[in-house]
Amino acid sequence: MASITYDGQSFMLDGRRVWLVSGSIHYARVPREAWGQRIQLAKQAGLNCIDTPVFWARHEPRHGQFDFTGDNDIRKFVELVGQAGMYCILRPGPFVGTGWDMGGLPPWLPSINNINLRAPSQPFLEASSRYITALSQQVRDLQVTSPGQGGPIILIQNESAWTCGHDDLALGYLGELNRYFREAGLTVPTVNANDLWQAVEGEIECWTGFDDMLSHLRQLSSVRPNQPRIVIDFKCGGSDTWGREIDRSKTPRMVLRRLAEILAAGGQYNISPFHGGTNFEFSG
Repeated sequence: MASITYDGQSFMLDGRRVWLVSGSIHYARVPREAWGQRIQLAKQAGLNCIDTPVFWARHEPRHGQFDFTGDNDIRKFVELVGQAGMYCILRPGPFVGTGWDMGGLPPWLPSINNINLRAPSQPFLEASSRYITALSQQVRDLQVTSPGQGGPIILIQNESAWTCGHDDLALGYLGELNRYFREAGLTVPTVNANDLWQAVEGEIECWTGFDDMLSHLRQLSSVRPNQPRIVIDFKCGGSDTWGREIDRSKTPRMVLRRLAEILAAGGQYNISPFHGGTNFEFSG
């Protein structure tokens, strides 16, 4: 069983330093038949890690009915990442954003009595706990810390862009999610994407965005000197719409410059997205 630790420079797997250069591929936006080819393209681009969000709405379309088959086979996607010799950052959510309807939350949630989404609401936490348990049963043996051969999952992300600014709500919600992850068997380090707004004990605080990377990461290193500096959501692309002009405002030269700033600050990054995929039907 491997052990994963970290310091102010990077992660360490059994004492060996690991530097993550990652790209985001959303398996739910790519047909299953193309998963392997997209992962290989990321490897050919020089990346060593794939970040992927898990869309709760895809896996529990009806209350209590889970689906991890076909295009929803998250286990198969993670296995393909491992077979390519790459690491995986898994984003269970439950809210993942990324332009998905309701941030990936299932549409039946608001029909539950007395529910308050993305908050320490007991009905929401109970539903989240069941989802996290079901997801963990699919992938928990695919972590780098799992007994035996293990797998590629090196990090998990708690929620996404939770910028409430209320310490008690954060502890009651984000803290409970972390507890659910651990109780479900997800043991690798947890990161967030809250830009220092909110965190709970044990999380690695990460940055998001595109501009001013050098200055932001220097500030991050002064605030969290014992944690790796990670731009977990390097926003180099947006959502295009059929029939509308494609946004080309972020040129390749600009992207390379920002990535160089991240590296100059001793940071690691996740390009979001590496492959954007398609919002099928009414998922966008």
